[in-house]
Amino acid sequence: MSEKSIFLYYTGGGSDKEYHLHLRPRNGGWSIDYANGRRGAVGQFKTKQFYTGPKSLELASKEFDTLAKAKIKGGYTEAESGVRFTDTDNEQRASGHSQQLPTSIGPEDAERLNRDPNWAAQEKANGERRSVEVRDGQVRGINKLGLYVNIPETWVMEMRALGNVMFDGEQVGEHLYVFDLLEVEGENLRSKPFQARYERLLAVLAGMQNAVPSVKLLRAAHTEAQKQDLLDQIRDSRREGLVYKSLQAPYDIGRSDASLKYKLVESSTCVVLKQNAQRSVQIGLRNPNGSMLPLGNVTIPANAAIPELGDLIEVEYLYFNPGGAFEQPVYLGKRNDILPEEAVLSQVTRLKPGVEMDEQGVRRFERERG
Repeated sequence: MSEKSIFLYYTGGGSDKEYHLHLRPRNGGWSIDYANGRRGAVGQFKTKQFYTGPKSLELASKEFDTLAKAKIKGGYTEAESGVRFTDTDNEQRASGHSQQLPTSIGPEDAERLNRDPNWAAQEKANGERRSVEVRDGQVRGINKLGLYVNIPETWVMEMRALGNVMFDGEQVGEHLYVFDLLEVEGENLRSKPFQARYERLLAVLAGMQNAVPSVKLLRAAHTEAQKQDLLDQIRDSRREGLVYKSLQAPYDIGRSDASLKYKLVESSTCVVLKQNAQRSVQIGLRNPNGSMLPLGNVTIPANAAIPELGDLIEVEYLYFNPGGAFEQPVYLGKRNDILPEEAVLSQVTRLKPGVEMDEQGVRRFERERG
């Protein structure tokens, strides 16, 4: 056993606070230090307790756990959103559900699909993929890996009013942005075309805004004018992008040609290679030959815990400069729904204008010179 830390957040009663607690070795003993304050403005650390002697670590560790549990019982949570989550025995167990995953497309394909009446478009919410099943009053979330995960407690209280349903959507903070309906009252809708599933989704959510405020519908645009208008709104507000759905296609699983994503803001899931001194980490992605390619550094905001070595994190960027780094990288948060083998260089499709890259991440003209 060694030093440990916990970072807690609280948004109840209109507050937005955070609390940091640390167990650290000091002067031959063990110190419990804490700091608290409003989000992003936590004060200096203070010492809560200091223990010396042969059982100092054991005593300090017990006190650390007691303090952390008391804060959590009082409404604090480890989720940076400050939203309290369920804590069930089902977490990380296989659900048996596999999600349909959109395939990336470029601007030319997006323009073509905007004109095609056989395709609808929905906004691609910038959050974490989340399917939610409601069965016999039990509400459970499912992540991209098909595992049950904890969800905001408010979802459990609200979604029971919807009966037995299964949604597919995106979790953004304490809201579920729903874009598909997979089951309703025991009926499996996966084999039905998207248009039919979407119409059933509209019927399920009709008039339920007040009863289920945590659920937000991602409306589908069908005509060329509607799709172009939606794309313009997303581009003007610098949101993530669109997902195009084939109106007549069933809900297939895995990477799909019936669900196509067009991202206006690029991001990649990267591996943390090093913790730097000034609240930043070095990041990288793996080449097809298995070697790790460093992609520069990204700053970690003051209100976020610094990721550990080997963690997977999501990084937004303007473009990648082969032989260099991501331009204007922004830390979006940790990923616990992605497998390590998915943190690969092939994610990167937006390069610095006028520059080409081979599959190993090397500028082509540099490879030719060598």
